[in-house]
Amino acid sequence: MAEYTECEAVVLRRADYRESSRMVTLFARSHGRISAAAKGAMRPKSTLKAATELFFQGSFLLSQSRGRYVIASAQARKPHLELSADLEKLACAVYLRDFCEAVLTEGEAQDELYELLCVCLDALCREESDPRSVRLFFEVRAMELLGFQPEMAACAECGGSLEGEAWLSAAAGGLVCPRCLEKLGDGKLLLGGTVAMLRRMQTWDAARLSVLRSHETIERNLAQAWTPYLAYYLERNFRLEGFLDKLSAFAAKTESSVGRSVENRGELPCKSTKNGI
Repeated sequence: MAEYTECEAVVLRRADYRESSRMVTLFARSHGRISAAAKGAMRPKSTLKAATELFFQGSFLLSQSRGRYVIASAQARKPHLELSADLEKLACAVYLRDFCEAVLTEGEAQDELYELLCVCLDALCREESDPRSVRLFFEVRAMELLGFQPEMAACAECGGSLEGEAWLSAAAGGLVCPRCLEKLGDGKLLLGGTVAMLRRMQTWDAARLSVLRSHETIERNLAQAWTPYLAYYLERNFRLEGFLDKLSAFAAKTESSVGRSVENRGELPCKSTKNGI
């Protein structure tokens, strides 16, 4: 006889299955990662179609039989539909998903990581939010939850004070001073502004995520030093930065092409009103 479980969850992955069903991966509060079937989700009148879209957050009623989960029903909490309208923010959300999948174990609860993911998905849905800053906030807080937070208050090797520039050493587990860098032979230079940004992320109020902004120089420095640190501890290489750079270049090129086309026709670009006029 089937047992029923109700849980709050976010859809991490979905795949169409046979003619009318879907298989989904859920990140559920109190349950961790769950694989479940959504039978008939692709039928025109099915209420499960919307509930099995990527990053849908809601309350799921799951039936379990012989170790397999089937979605019986679902109620929306935050569908996060805004993500589909912005390619860069969607790419960032997919990155957050991949990060979670890299550290999640089937059926093992990670409630604090779940809350962090939900907070960051909500932030990405706000029009004024910066996806690169949201990503960095997520990384810093997630590494803290996983026990991999780098030591940034003092040299991770000798405990000495740090001023301005420092070197991030994965082997030492944090920032190191110039003297210890020579001894370790392992470390990536972090500019003073990058160090300040990382420290700010450790204490930043999640409710104010949408006002965070990161400078281009800091982004380049993070790609050189912070990304290898993540790869060292997570044993996985994330390459979102390069992808986001390509997206930005593509968007700029597209906007430029549209502008030239409008100029050639002698038209002025205009914004439509809510009434479509």
